[in-house]
Amino acid sequence: TNYVMMELGQPMHGFDFDKLEGGIVVRIAKAGEKFALLDQSEVECRDDTLVIADQKKALALAGIMGGLDSSVQDETINILFEAAFFSPVKIAGKARTYGMHTDSSHRFERGVDPELQFRAMERATELLLDITGGEAGPVFSSTAEESHPTQSSVTVRYERVKRMLGIEVARDEMERIFNRLNMDLVDTDEGWILTPPSYRFDINIEEDLVEEVGRLVGYNNIPGAQEAARVHMKGYSETNVTLNQLSDTLVARGYFEAVTYSFVSPELQNILDPHQATLSLSNPISSDMSEMRSSLLPGLVQALKHNLSRQQGHVKLFESGLCFIPGDCGLDQVPHIAAVISGSAFGENLYAAKQGLDFFDIKGDLESLLQLGNASISFERSENDILHPGQSANVLANGQVIGYVGALHPSVLKALGLSQPVYAFHLQLLPLHNAGLPSFKEISKYPSIRRDIALMVEQSVEVQTLLETINSLNCEILQEVFVFDVYTPTEVRNSRKSVALGLILQDFSRTLVDSDVDAVIADVLTRLKQQHNAVLRES
Repeated sequence: TNYVMMELGQPMHGFDFDKLEGGIVVRIAKAGEKFALLDQSEVECRDDTLVIADQKKALALAGIMGGLDSSVQDETINILFEAAFFSPVKIAGKARTYGMHTDSSHRFERGVDPELQFRAMERATELLLDITGGEAGPVFSSTAEESHPTQSSVTVRYERVKRMLGIEVARDEMERIFNRLNMDLVDTDEGWILTPPSYRFDINIEEDLVEEVGRLVGYNNIPGAQEAARVHMKGYSETNVTLNQLSDTLVARGYFEAVTYSFVSPELQNILDPHQATLSLSNPISSDMSEMRSSLLPGLVQALKHNLSRQQGHVKLFESGLCFIPGDCGLDQVPHIAAVISGSAFGENLYAAKQGLDFFDIKGDLESLLQLGNASISFERSENDILHPGQSANVLANGQVIGYVGALHPSVLKALGLSQPVYAFHLQLLPLHNAGLPSFKEISKYPSIRRDIALMVEQSVEVQTLLETINSLNCEILQEVFVFDVYTPTEVRNSRKSVALGLILQDFSRTLVDSDVDAVIADVLTRLKQQHNAVLRES
């Protein structure tokens, strides 16, 4: 049977006829059905696998490998040959899922001539009788006519062949080529209607026949030709922030770009994105790379650990790529950008103080990234389980949460095997691509005035809400508001904190006087008192 497979390309199998219980059939395996294979391994079948069986048990994995119990041995007297055609779609990938690769599976996966089985049967019988003698029995066949492939005719046009190959091939030369390929020809005004032989199941469309003409004419006989290049330059829009601009900004701030795998460990995924459903791979490379990532952090954290364990004291990494989120409508592939930092702020430096990277370092890097776009960016307290509750924030663009920034929670660091603080941000990428069109704004020639106010507010009041309240006044002469000091008393009983704000006021048509500034400050204090119960701190 192996000689026949090598000679004709038709896999075959021989059974010990006396070990069979009734005739053989091809059927779908029963889930959990077990039997021993020729390589003496035991296989447990799934219910999506074709098997060859007798009336009581499975004998072979169809198109892959025969069974041991029914195999031909030295004492075998009567042999049953089996030659089949199996649909490549039904056999494709099955051997690999069982951890096997056989000559038979390779051929069936790529396709076998559906008319070759009788010829192979006769050839195997001829060889066996020549070598051992004996008597040939009858040949039985069974065909699922509705599924049996038929070779359909293909129309090929003479001018089409010329245009696609770019050379002149004589019409009679093309006919000789098709005859050499054992094709049935019917002449038409434009070319031919061809019916390929059964073993040329790879020929289905006109382009397949054009390729055959080119192959037999000889690729070396087809001259090269250079067409005039038609270059269409893409327009550059100033309202679009490109990924390169975002990457260059982070690189300029000392980051290195990482490229990690899209499939990650389920354990690591569960630590860094515990509430997100994930897509498991049916055939993973390894057990620790068996899920598609729903976050960029698993890969980045692994890269960070790799560097820290090799005495790198200052690590800043970022990555951009797709995250894979299962949803009601299928798999969403959402582009994100993320970064992690850890270690000393300046590396080893004689003139700089030895201090570690902290939350404000990564928040500053993030703000420099966000300034490239036009979205209204704000921050709010985050309830993310993987982040430290006192050093974390959600990032909002136009009021919608697009990501988070903060220190990884101590319990997360412990689960990851890290002994030093790690800070990270993780953002959706699409909201960052929108930018405003640059426009000229006149610089005032009149002096600006700064007023500082120190407020006492409840500790639960976020500074961001104070700034938003002041900006909501839409005062034309109030140009900027910023925080320059926050003081929280150490006394447990004191539930209030001090927030110092700087206000820059300036007009474009005149010099401001004290009454103008006092009116704005009064409006600010009134609005803060009404909405946040904020009062001026007593000196």
